[in-house]
Amino acid sequence: MSTAHLADGNLHISINCEGPVSPERHAAVEDVLYEGLRDAGGSFSAEHGVGLEKREAYERHADPVKRDLAKAIRN
Repeated sequence: MSTAHLADGNLHISINCEGPVSPERHAAVEDVLYEGLRDAGGSFSAEHGVGLEKREAYERHADPVKRDLAKAIRN
């Protein structure tokens, strides 16, 4: 099961599963969701920052220019 909220074309997701889920399965579900979002014109949303759980998905799916800008602002 995933929970999410969608606004302004951006998506925040939280994947909740009963029982243990492998990191590979978790990443595969994220990939499907974020790729579909991108194809629909949305983007990985990280306006409040990216926690440890979303860091890898952020690296895979966030716009590289936006990632670089966020890093420059953070630094």
